[in-house]
Amino acid sequence: MKDNRSPGTRDKPSDDALKTRDELLQELAALRQRFESLKEAETQCKEASKDWRRLATVVEDSNDAITVQSLDGIITEWNRGAEQMYGYSRPEALGMNILQIVPDHKRQETLDIMGRLAKGEALESRETKRTTKTGETLDVWLTETILRDESGNPVAIATTERDITFRKRTEREQKELIRKLEGLNNFKTRILGIAAHDLRNPLYVISAGIRFLLDSNLQEKLNEQQFSLLRNAYKSSNEISELLNNLLDFSKIESGKMELHAGKHDFNLLVEQKVEANRLLARGKNISLKHSLAPLPAFDFDAIKITQVINNLLTNAVKFSPKGSTIHIATRQDGEFAEFSVRDSGPGISPEDQKFLFNEFKTLSAKSTAGEKTTGLGLNIAKSFVEMHGGEIGVASEPGKGATFLFRIPIK
Repeated sequence: MKDNRSPGTRDKPSDDALKTRDELLQELAALRQRFESLKEAETQCKEASKDWRRLATVVEDSNDAITVQSLDGIITEWNRGAEQMYGYSRPEALGMNILQIVPDHKRQETLDIMGRLAKGEALESRETKRTTKTGETLDVWLTETILRDESGNPVAIATTERDITFRKRTEREQKELIRKLEGLNNFKTRILGIAAHDLRNPLYVISAGIRFLLDSNLQEKLNEQQFSLLRNAYKSSNEISELLNNLLDFSKIESGKMELHAGKHDFNLLVEQKVEANRLLARGKNISLKHSLAPLPAFDFDAIKITQVINNLLTNAVKFSPKGSTIHIATRQDGEFAEFSVRDSGPGISPEDQKFLFNEFKTLSAKSTAGEKTTGLGLNIAKSFVEMHGGEIGVASEPGKGATFLFRIPIK
């Protein structure tokens, strides 16, 4: 059969054929793009799967109890930590209501919280109670997280529960121990006060009797050894009297019964009086007392307590100063404070001793230079008296270079 088409049109594709080929090319490009997207999605899925497996391992191996439950409390997930904490195996727990591990007195509270969580309300972590399979009640720290669907609606509740029973028991035991210790300390303080008060009167009779004998003409009737024993007895009675007075002050401070009785006084006059009172003690060791008192206005303070502080610092300086040395006493006004200082040339105080210097019943490693006794309470009481006035007390010292004690109390 003869082909009537012209040579220029022979075997030329039709427009429909060309259109179909373009569409095929576009579909091929779309398929290639889709294939690449699927490969990328597959990679992401593999990474997500790895992350999920890691997360699942962490959840499963956690020592905390991690659970998932429906909004009405039916347990759908139960990790190994929950098995160990509550005693229910995973097969036992799945399908069980969470209320089964809630003590009776906590059930209504738990129902109310479940209702709030079902409404999407976020709650802070809290302390609560749980019950084990064997009936043991646990203290737990509970964190609840709302799980939502793609639309943001609450669908489940995830919980993390940590057993804090041991910690809570320890806290309760510590509180009970502290309560008992406080009771024993108060009892000790009362006993100290009663003993000091009851011993002070008979001691005064003994001390007064010895002083009367020393002031009489007994020295002519007694030999030197007998008279020395009498002097030592009087000295010891004074030391015991000082200790009893300190114990009384200490017991009042400890019990909170120590009060200030302030009035307007001349601070420098009190210092001069105590310097003179300590000259006899200092003269026995050939120690010189030199004082430089700057002008100070009369102001309100408890004269008895501040006199006791001044006397304590002065007698300590004499006790710890070597024979033939000099003690320097000074006062000055520092802004709105009156300051008293006493500087000796004794053995000094080590940095270690300075940390505990003002603690009760603390005695220094340095020894007095003539065997004088210390109660270990004087500086502690002095610190309390100064702080009751709103002041401060301290020391500056280096071993072998003496010590300077000072205190400041407000003038106003």
